[in-house]
Amino acid sequence: MNRIEYVVEMCVLRGCGFGVLAIATTMAGLAFDLVLSFKVGAALTTFMYLVLEFQHRNALRVPIRRTEAWLLLDRGRDLPPGYPETVIQQIRSDVIRRYAALAGYTALSMCVIAAGLHMVK
Repeated sequence: MNRIEYVVEMCVLRGCGFGVLAIATTMAGLAFDLVLSFKVGAALTTFMYLVLEFQHRNALRVPIRRTEAWLLLDRGRDLPPGYPETVIQQIRSDVIRRYAALAGYTALSMCVIAAGLHMVK
């Protein structure tokens, strides 16, 4: 993984980490009712998936100079002069798509767990 991919991955992972922290805190607050906790977790994770999917669809339209990754890249060392912005935008789009898929699978698994808990209850 080169430096550009590492920086973009770190930026997306940081944003997703804060979302996961909020979802986990909400689920922990509702731990008295596991079915409700997993239903809310599934709904919030689905919302996170939708936000990431929206970001993925707009990643190629957003100028790279308006992103956090651009601030963290060292333009002299990481980016050679005349490096095309479309390459960085494509890397950002691919990373966001990967995390959106992960959030979607997590939301689906939480729905299955909530349904299973509801049947047992």
